[in-house]
Amino acid sequence: MTPEQNQQDNSQAELQPLSKHSYPLWIKCFGLFSLLIWISSTALFMSNQFPIHHALNMRIAKAQQYFNDKDYAQAGNIYQNLVNTYPQFKQGKTRLAQIFFALSDNNEDFFFAGMHYLKGQQYSQTELDEIDRFVPENYKETFKSSFGKA
Repeated sequence: MTPEQNQQDNSQAELQPLSKHSYPLWIKCFGLFSLLIWISSTALFMSNQFPIHHALNMRIAKAQQYFNDKDYAQAGNIYQNLVNTYPQFKQGKTRLAQIFFALSDNNEDFFFAGMHYLKGQQYSQTELDEIDRFVPENYKETFKSSFGKA
């Protein structure tokens, strides 16, 4: 065989693409297995977790509706249960503080209970302004000094 023929044979051998179904059976089985695991885990997540999240969202929406209607007792009960279940639930703690502030016109204990729920949380200026709307006038200075608001 001449060097030219040898080089031509090598280049043809290198340029041959794989046929469409030339993968080993174990690769096909592994791919199918991976796909089945992904589909089943997605289905399990949707069947187990989605109802929990949906129910949680419904409770939050119900509490928000009571809050908007100024039914602070009902809203407070729901938010209190949510905060007890999910201690890091910032929105619930904020709403509880706003509820206590709204009820604290003549009761200092309610004001300090509201401040307790705000303790240890980070708030943006917009969030502080929203909370400040519920603070009674006689406690505004205490609230502002606690959160470094001018």
